[in-house]
Amino acid sequence: MSEEYSQPTLELSRTFEGWWLPRRPLCCDDDYSQLVRRSRTDALRCKHIEANPSALVNTIVVDIDDANARAMALWEHEGMLPNVIVENPRNGHAHAVWALAAPFSRTEYARRKPLALAAAVTEGLRRSCDGDKGYSGLMTKNPLHEAWNSEL
Repeated sequence: MSEEYSQPTLELSRTFEGWWLPRRPLCCDDDYSQLVRRSRTDALRCKHIEANPSALVNTIVVDIDDANARAMALWEHEGMLPNVIVENPRNGHAHAVWALAAPFSRTEYARRKPLALAAAVTEGLRRSCDGDKGYSGLMTKNPLHEAWNSEL
């Protein structure tokens, strides 16, 4: 294949903080009714954090409510493994997170085709992991918090 048609490789920072975008994310510990916006530094001390900024999407999160969630996130995903899996050590449930090479807009000025593609990819990943249909994708488990087992 010629260089002209080859796709660039996705080079993400090896750390979660390198590709997690929100500057003042929503966050909380266990009670979602206590959601507050905090600085990035303070939010990273909480158990649950906002997955994406309000106007952009650069991560796709799938909530897997199964005792074998880690295996389900990795099974038959060769070539498209999640960038991080954040597992609850008590019950095995996990969030699988895929980081995108470039964020896309989700404002009223966003283009429809990227939004439709993102919705289709998200649904495909959810189905491939048997993820929760009702999960909104707003909040995710903080992979840097000691309450979770994280695999980056």
